[in-house]
Amino acid sequence: MEDGDHVVLGLDANEDVCHGSVQKDLANIGMYEAIIRHHPTKSVPATCNTNESRKPIDGTLICPGVEVLRCGYLPFDSYDGFSSDHRMVWVEIDNASILGHYPHYSSMPSADKVKSNDPRLRDRYNQRILEGFEDEEIQLQVEALSLLMVRFRAGEDVTCGRISQ
Repeated sequence: MEDGDHVVLGLDANEDVCHGSVQKDLANIGMYEAIIRHHPTKSVPATCNTNESRKPIDGTLICPGVEVLRCGYLPFDSYDGFSSDHRMVWVEIDNASILGHYPHYSSMPSADKVKSNDPRLRDRYNQRILEGFEDEEIQLQVEALSLLMVRFRAGEDVTCGRISQ
């Protein structure tokens, strides 16, 4: 940070990110919790569902100069298939504040101009999409991901290796 680097640190501190020793150590080098600073009048929720004292143990710490646009906490288990005993913590940061500019897109996405009220064009578009799904083996990938989630929910370690069918 002394050389002008911008730091964004997401962590599970396993202690209060507002008043714990990790927070104090990071405050000594100028870092602070982004969500709490961005929403100073809001009550901070517990970020682990076994915590009954409403103390957040998860956070995103940033250094001065990093501009937060929006941020917050999501409810526990807010995304189907990705259960956790922790809340999802999210922070949207202004790119220019950390990069010094807004990056250009390498290519602009093209929007298909499908007239949904014309059944012939709609059917032709749907057929192209289905053929693309077959070419990219999307159904096979969805089935593999579903199998992976079943194994994960059963308590199996699915962090490495291949899925066999």
